[in-house]
Amino acid sequence: MVVWAESFPLGTEISYLISDTDGNVSLLSTALTKNTRGRYENLVIGKQSAIPALILSRFTNRNTLELRSFQVDFKDGIRSQDSYNDTIPDLAELRIVDADPSDMITSIEQVLPTADFDLDGFDNGQEIRENPDPIDPSSVPS
Repeated sequence: MVVWAESFPLGTEISYLISDTDGNVSLLSTALTKNTRGRYENLVIGKQSAIPALILSRFTNRNTLELRSFQVDFKDGIRSQDSYNDTIPDLAELRIVDADPSDMITSIEQVLPTADFDLDGFDNGQEIRENPDPIDPSSVPS
């Protein structure tokens, strides 16, 4: 069960604490997001009658306002969510959306698995599947 969620510093990151079914709370918070732009505000933990829990937040980026949602599971931590069924998990897409304040990518539906955001010769989908960092051109699949 998610027992706490907070956005900091300046609303660019979200972290949360979880408890097990016996009510034991983890002592270390877990980072959910690490944005370089935009701001999370008004976090809400959704009803948790079943796992996973849902964390909702208002997100403002430039002049765009959107509702972002994240699923968190005590056993597995952050649950992969792919809202657009494009083979890239939403959290990986958000890293690309929020990586460069000067680009025109402002939403996860603009992140394509066949595009190469960091221009390293490997597409976003391949980098995310093989775990290199899709926003770092020096991090490439082996």
